[in-house]
Amino acid sequence: MVTPTVSVSIAPETATLLTGETSTFTATVTGSTSQGAVWAVSGVTGGNSTFGTISAAGLYIAPDAPPSPNIVTVSATSEANPNASASASVTITNPVPALSSISPSNLAAGSGDSTISVAGSGFAQQSVVEANGTELATSFASATQLTTIVPAAMLTAPGTLSITVMNPSPGGGTSSTETLTVSIAVSVTSETQTLNVGQTLQFSAKVAGTTDQSVTWSVNGVGGGDSIYGTIDAAGLYAAPGVPPSPNTITITAASVADPTQAGTATVTVVNPAPALYSISPDAATVGDPDTTLTAGGADFTAQSKVYFNNTALTTVYGSSTQLTATVPSSLLASTGTFNITVMTSAPGGGFSTSLSLTVWSGYPRTGAGSVLSGPPPALRQIPHNGTLVSVLDWTSKDNEGDAEDVISADHLVTEMG
Repeated sequence: MVTPTVSVSIAPETATLLTGETSTFTATVTGSTSQGAVWAVSGVTGGNSTFGTISAAGLYIAPDAPPSPNIVTVSATSEANPNASASASVTITNPVPALSSISPSNLAAGSGDSTISVAGSGFAQQSVVEANGTELATSFASATQLTTIVPAAMLTAPGTLSITVMNPSPGGGTSSTETLTVSIAVSVTSETQTLNVGQTLQFSAKVAGTTDQSVTWSVNGVGGGDSIYGTIDAAGLYAAPGVPPSPNTITITAASVADPTQAGTATVTVVNPAPALYSISPDAATVGDPDTTLTAGGADFTAQSKVYFNNTALTTVYGSSTQLTATVPSSLLASTGTFNITVMTSAPGGGFSTSLSLTVWSGYPRTGAGSVLSGPPPALRQIPHNGTLVSVLDWTSKDNEGDAEDVISADHLVTEMG
């Protein structure tokens, strides 16, 4: 009996693949009922990362980079007869890269080493990004993305750089070009600030990529600003408005004179200060007084500040940041008591001051400020003083100038006649 000769054939017998591509190979075993085969790549069963891998079903995956040499052998060996095998030749090449975009596409002149992302297709482990033909440090992320570093030496002056991707041979090639623009850059000091109304702040600007450091200043797009949003002079001195605008966050812009399309910005939030109340005059009144003018002294008053009598807002006139006048209507002086006087400035910012007291006394009837007392004297209460009982009037009167004066004695009327 003649034993059949076992032989193996493989298909396809040759293939050319790009890095990372796949191809399915088929092994046919004759002379044996067993069709099983053991697959290997360049002598390594199952292959490896250098030459590519192959599965038990014959699916070959090319490596991420062409080996050297870049031709590998895919073999199938009969399981029934290990001496029977067949092989195929596979050529591995790099793809031709395609570049679709770079990000960012604009860098400021004078920047340090800058990283950009490169998107496209056909990228490989050996891909290199180039700027004006100079190879840059490149990191492979995937077949569609690379990152690279543009050195500071290429970013010293305004201009453009031609960015390409190059894949080396075997295969490979150079992509189309994307443009990286290097522009004049303007930066503004004090990028975010909060100011009270009327305050000033000095801004300065630095222009990179040109010897011309001159800029033009604007506030919310208005050259030099205006009374609503504040003003800024040619030297960058900003003066906040007297009243917070709405909205109260504004933009300060410095545009390069050399290239007006390039500008830097800063933001300023304008608020009202919190008022401080130090004094009120008068600090006392008498039941039945007519409408009375109250002068409030303090700090950080604004045109939006109001004087309050307890919880009642008074008609208020702004004098300065340290003085307000308000009218206390007679209706609020109809009963005795001690009342809180405060100053409130509205938002943004602002708030209530601490309070001072205004006392409303019940007094002996009189015909008006500066008049002499008429009618019989009031009954006087007595209190001990230096071992003697003295009688006092516990109310106030007013002199000819309308100033509050104390009337305190049984036999002495302590007052200042104006």
